[in-house]
Amino acid sequence: MARSLALFTAISVMCFVAMAQDVTDHPRASASSGSQSSDTLTPQTIKLSTPSGVVNAYAYIPQASQRLPGIVFSHSTVRYSESTADLLPLAKDLAREGAAVIVVDGTMLWPPPDQNTNRERGDFAIAALSWMLKHTNVDPGRVAYMGPQFKDPGNPDVLRSFNEKDGVQYSVWVPLGEPLNPGNMTVLPKPEGKAMIESSLRSRIGLGRN
Repeated sequence: MARSLALFTAISVMCFVAMAQDVTDHPRASASSGSQSSDTLTPQTIKLSTPSGVVNAYAYIPQASQRLPGIVFSHSTVRYSESTADLLPLAKDLAREGAAVIVVDGTMLWPPPDQNTNRERGDFAIAALSWMLKHTNVDPGRVAYMGPQFKDPGNPDVLRSFNEKDGVQYSVWVPLGEPLNPGNMTVLPKPEGKAMIESSLRSRIGLGRN
């Protein structure tokens, strides 16, 4: 399989994708959004319809007068060999820091049994991003993707994160569940893992700046 990993450098938690410009059409969600105060954030359940099928997603949209950074999670749960980690509390914490966050429902297996596991969700992640760009006041120049690289829906031999085809101007990749960067999954369940993610996103997409 032709890898696009050469386009990225995995350093600690964060890897970054290149600059992009144009917004293109992708599958959209069937629900509209409404912002919420940071004290009363509850997830809105939306349905994402894609060529791969229909999946639920959970959106936390804080109230803000300025444009928000946006964060997309590829999965809502991580199933480790001996435990399970719910990613929704982390998503809610990031929303309280001032980001619009959408989490695609699904379970990530860790460790993955092979290099292809957890990567068949490109359509879902792109649809979640498209919903967020359409229904919220997200800045397309301040977007993060949290998940393993996915197979490009148009070319399954290519692995990637978000890029200009998905409507972003700048995107940060947080490689959770990326087999070639396994250290992130070791630290994720620990308090320092959450702190590391929040610190990186503050500097890279302006989390907490609103």
